[in-house]
Amino acid sequence: MQAHVKFTGFQKDPAPLIEIMDVFMLASLNEGMGRVILEAMVQGKPIIATKVGGIPELVEEGKNGFLVPPQDADALSTAMIKLIEHPELRERMGQQSRAIAGAQFDLNKMVKDIESLYDNNHPSTSISSVARVF
Repeated sequence: MQAHVKFTGFQKDPAPLIEIMDVFMLASLNEGMGRVILEAMVQGKPIIATKVGGIPELVEEGKNGFLVPPQDADALSTAMIKLIEHPELRERMGQQSRAIAGAQFDLNKMVKDIESLYDNNHPSTSISSVARVF
């Protein structure tokens, strides 16, 4: 087991570690957005995460990963075993992760969504007019 599991502690740049993973797991008790999950999705990793905070906004149960209750080691291990035993499922979920990340969190889309929010809520003020002020 020691050859396959590494406890690294806090990582300022997790991307190189995520790159070598077959599955990304985050067993948080409390989490805001879970940005590291988004980083794993961009790299095409299937996700196993606890159903807390904003994580369900990133992980679609059965599509790009599995959501489990917090503090449920049995559910975490069951999800991990399923992905280990089914490489085709792991591959499909990884592809879905990348697709979801690209579709929902593309920088250009996010900027357009913010502009739309400003335009719809403040018709006399667009994001471009605010940007010109700065």
